[in-house]
Amino acid sequence: MADPPSQAFVRLVRVLWHLLVSIVVLATAFSISPRARYWSRMMLYFIVVQLIGLLMLPVALLDPGNPQNFRRGARLMSYVRGLFGVRWKLYGQENIKDKAYIIVSNHQSSVDALGMLANWEAFDPVVPVMKGELRYALTLGLFCSLSGAVFVDRGSEKGRRALQQGLEQAKRTKKSMWIFPEGTRNRTNFSLLPFKKGAFHMAVQAHLPILPVVFSDYSSFYSKSEQRFEPGSASMTVLPEISTDDLTSDDVTDLCELTRNIMLNFMNNGKQNINSNSKGDYCTKNDMRIALQCHITDKTPLHPTTAY
Repeated sequence: MADPPSQAFVRLVRVLWHLLVSIVVLATAFSISPRARYWSRMMLYFIVVQLIGLLMLPVALLDPGNPQNFRRGARLMSYVRGLFGVRWKLYGQENIKDKAYIIVSNHQSSVDALGMLANWEAFDPVVPVMKGELRYALTLGLFCSLSGAVFVDRGSEKGRRALQQGLEQAKRTKKSMWIFPEGTRNRTNFSLLPFKKGAFHMAVQAHLPILPVVFSDYSSFYSKSEQRFEPGSASMTVLPEISTDDLTSDDVTDLCELTRNIMLNFMNNGKQNINSNSKGDYCTKNDMRIALQCHITDKTPLHPTTAY
């Protein structure tokens, strides 16, 4: 039996009261200390992504397995992204062509996801490759599962099968896969941990080009160890693609090293200018030992687009 209007009104008032109290508490915490602002923003981040996951569940249920659900979720996120105070710029969008890629990025923190969502449409269609435990991340995990995200349980046969199935679907439907080849977050400094080779085996097997994407250093506004999360600016830079044409499994180690060296070179030099050859990628040489000598120069400027 439905509640009478008076009881429904009382419940609504209670919900609004709790929401008002939460807003006051968060606003007060923001003004107290950097540590309080850190925890307030992290709590807000968790609440927002779970709410978006909840709101997007009906869409995912009506259109399961469609990577466009991620684009729809990113659009919904655009309405509240300003709450976190991070302004994003995207460099090198001209390096994204109309084809499927294995996208590889450095991984610093959960802030990476804000950048991905802010610029999702530039890479669309794309599906993320996520840690297996994230499938249980409440409404967010359920939404990602329904939308075709690839969940990988490290070192398991199930994880390898999931990657293989995702790769076959990506090649068939011409959608990209977004992977963090470090396998975990690098919080110590703005550098790269050793890359795991799974993404590069996939790229060679499917003859998909590698598309390196570098997230800028967040240390000026974010640090988990210091419990600091302030407003700031960040960027994502799309480097020219790395061809896997004519490569075999014997080249995977060199391809992995090549990609890591290119990204490290860009990160260490702090440049927003890169050089590409006439085909728009770094190297198409069969001899990967020669290709490893490719490096970043100042010849081709990257043009930024801004997402708020």
